[in-house]
Amino acid sequence: MSVKKRAASILLALGMLATTAPAFAADTVNISGDLAVQKSAVVSKNVAAENYSYIKLGASVKGQSVVVGNTINFALVEYDNGRGGQRYVCTLYKGNKALDTFVEAFEAEEGLYTSVLPLDTDGMSTGTYAIEFYTQYYANNKWNTVSSTKSKENFTIVKKAVGLNGISLVDGNGQKVTGVTIEKQENASAFYDVQFNPQNTTADRSVEVSSANTGVAMAEDLAGTVGIYPVNYGKTTVTVEVSGKKTAINVFVPNPNSSNVIDLFSDVNTGDWFLDYVQYAYDKGIMKGVGNYRFAPNEPLTRAQIAQILYAQAGSPAVSGEMKFTDVAQGSWYYNAVLWASQNGIVTGYANGMFRPNTNITREQLARMLYAHAGTPAVSGDLNNFADGAKVSNWAKDAVIWAKEKGVIKGKTVNGKLCIDPQGNATRAEAATMMKNYLG
Repeated sequence: MSVKKRAASILLALGMLATTAPAFAADTVNISGDLAVQKSAVVSKNVAAENYSYIKLGASVKGQSVVVGNTINFALVEYDNGRGGQRYVCTLYKGNKALDTFVEAFEAEEGLYTSVLPLDTDGMSTGTYAIEFYTQYYANNKWNTVSSTKSKENFTIVKKAVGLNGISLVDGNGQKVTGVTIEKQENASAFYDVQFNPQNTTADRSVEVSSANTGVAMAEDLAGTVGIYPVNYGKTTVTVEVSGKKTAINVFVPNPNSSNVIDLFSDVNTGDWFLDYVQYAYDKGIMKGVGNYRFAPNEPLTRAQIAQILYAQAGSPAVSGEMKFTDVAQGSWYYNAVLWASQNGIVTGYANGMFRPNTNITREQLARMLYAHAGTPAVSGDLNNFADGAKVSNWAKDAVIWAKEKGVIKGKTVNGKLCIDPQGNATRAEAATMMKNYLG
C-alpha cells in the first residue's frame, strides 16, 4: 500500500452539491515511494477506524475562513481498504440545517490518499457553516453509519480577508513543538498539526514540507498534518511553509551504537562550546544523559548529581557505614555516592544535618567539592581579575582561588565583564567543563 495524492473533481456549490458524481483523477502520483508503506499503516490507525474506508477533513481545515465569493479548499485524507460495500456521505450545514448532502461509493484502489475539495462560495451569505464526512457500510439490507469515521469542522464565510501572521507545529495536546527524537525502527514516525496564527486566517492553507537531509528523515504534508519518518541516524531540520510563513522542527535519529555524543544526544551539536567537555565526561563514564537522548547541557546540576559524578570517577567503590545525612534515604540512586563523598570529606552538608540532594549546586559549591576531592592543598593568589571576586563566600574562597589557579574555573562573561558568578547555578555543561579541566 502506498500513499498517493489525488486531484478531486468534486464541485461543491450551494444547491449544486450532488449534480455530478464526484470522482478522483485516475492518474495518481506516489509521494513517498517505499517509505509510504510505513506512513499509511500509522496514519490509518491514527485518524480513522481501521476496518473501514474513510474520508477525513485534514487538520488544516480547523478554523478555516474564506472571503465571500471566493473558493475555499478543504484538505482531505482518504483511506480506501478496497473491500467495497462502503460509501461516504458529505453534508454541508449552516447551523443545524443541512443545506445539501452528497453520497458516493468508495471505488479507489486500496491505499491512502490526500486531496483537496474546493467549495465555491459565490452566492452564499456570510456566517458560520460546517462540512461533515462519514462512512457507511451495507449490511442487513441497509446502510449503517460508522460513527468513528465522522469528521466535521466549522468554517466561516467573512466579508474581509484575515491575514496570516505565522505558523507553528503542535502535538496532540496543542503544545508547540520545535524538536523531536525518533528512533530508527520499523514504522517509526511522528505527526504534528500545523497551527495558524490567527486560526481563522483566510490565507491559502496549502502546506509545503521539506527535509534538509532526506538521508536522515523524510517528511511530508498530510492535509495539514506533518508526518516525519526516520531513514538513517543523524540530525536534520524539517521546514514547513504556508503562504510565505515558515516554521521548522529539528529532527534527531539517535545512534545507540555510537560513542560520539553528537550521535547520542539531541542537544549536543557540532559547534557547541561544550562539545569537547561533554565528550570527555561521557568517555570517562562520569556523566551520562538525563533520558530521552538528552544531555541537558544548560540545565542545573544537583548536589546529588555531582556526588555521583565524583563517585563514578573514583570507580564507584564499595561503601559501608552509617549515613549522617537525614535526607539521604537508603536505596536512593545517589545513596552510595553521597556516603562515599561524605566519608572522604568531599561533602559536609548543612548545619541541620541535611545534604539537600536535589538542590541545585552553585558554582562555588562545585569548586569547593573539587577542592576537597583534590585534598584541599595550600593556595596562594587572589580573585582580583574577576569583577565579582569579592562576592565569593568566605568558606569557598580558597577553593575558588585553587580552581582559578589550576584552570578548573576560567570565569564567564557577564555584561561584558569576566565573572565567577559564585552563587549562580552550575549547569551540566559547566560541570563537564570543570571536570575535564580538573582531571584531563
